Amino acid sequence: MGEEWVADADVRSDCAAKIAGQQDRAENRGTRDHKHDQTDELDDPNAERFCDLVKRMSVDTQFLYISHNKITMEMAAQLVGVTMQESGVSRVVAVDIEEALRMKEELAA
Repeated sequence: MGEEWVADADVRSDCAAKIAGQQDRAENRGTRDHKHDQTDELDDPNAERFCDLVKRMSVDTQFLYISHNKITMEMAAQLVGVTMQESGVSRVVAVDIEEALRMKEELAA
């Protein structure tokens, strides 16, 4: 495997092992899409390694990950969330980060 994942707890170790396994499959079998649902369990050093991996592989691979981890959310090109302002009523919110930054610059000018 190309990356070395560090773990200081069993849950983090399990998550890091799954991500490392997916990286190995992508590099050796040409898998072009990945889904991750345990990125919240990563500690900061492993979250940064995950982000580096996603950035490198995003050239020809699509990633979908579910996370509340600040580090992984900061590197996303798009964020999609579900909010519930009143009980039983969910609302999907989507943000294209480049578009949001462009709008921010326009408002500041």
